[in-house]
Amino acid sequence: DYEKNMAAIVNACLEAGCVPLLSTIPPILNRDARVKEINDVVAKLAAEKKVPLADFHAEILARQPGTAWDGTLLGKGDVHPTGGKNLDFSEANLKVCGYALRNYVTCKALKEIVAKCF
Repeated sequence: DYEKNMAAIVNACLEAGCVPLLSTIPPILNRDARVKEINDVVAKLAAEKKVPLADFHAEILARQPGTAWDGTLLGKGDVHPTGGKNLDFSEANLKVCGYALRNYVTCKALKEIVAKCF
């Protein structure tokens, strides 16, 4: 039902004249297959509907491969981004502050929206 429900949300946004911004979910310890399944649906919908995608998952793994993100970009054993210097977008900080990385990924996607829509 996830794909059907997410498609309905995206369609409703588009019909209302909004530009939906889809985002992948972050890694979850010992749930790689399920995370991939969900993120594949999100990416597929973004491509099919021609809406922007903020690939938070890929950005996390690019900076903290394997499970190095656990306790750095995401809370230890958790899916929530870590805090700290949330508005410091230096590459060094984007490796250790999950909220800065989340903000960075979202701003990149918003830049794409502005460039293509306005």
